[in-house]
Amino acid sequence: MKQLFLVLFVVFGLAGNALALDCSDSVLRFPMSEITRMVQINPNAADTLEGVHLYWIRWQDYPEAIQVTELALSCLESQGVMEQFHVANRVLWRRAR
Repeated sequence: MKQLFLVLFVVFGLAGNALALDCSDSVLRFPMSEITRMVQINPNAADTLEGVHLYWIRWQDYPEAIQVTELALSCLESQGVMEQFHVANRVLWRRAR
């Protein structure tokens, strides 16, 4: 039930630009730590938002909404840990250089 509420909160929150999560929020700690772990293990790793969400984060049961991963990446970007770059018409994420 908690996950369903969070998914609804994130989805509807983003749709209305009223998402009340910041980088210190407990919802973002897990995906941020998983993303950081991945780039420590493989410093040359790069992937799309969808790839990071599905393959970099070891979700326990069901994945959170992809917007949670997007916010986690944005937080890590603001902290200088991750960066995005463009290849053709795709946005990829990698460890900041």
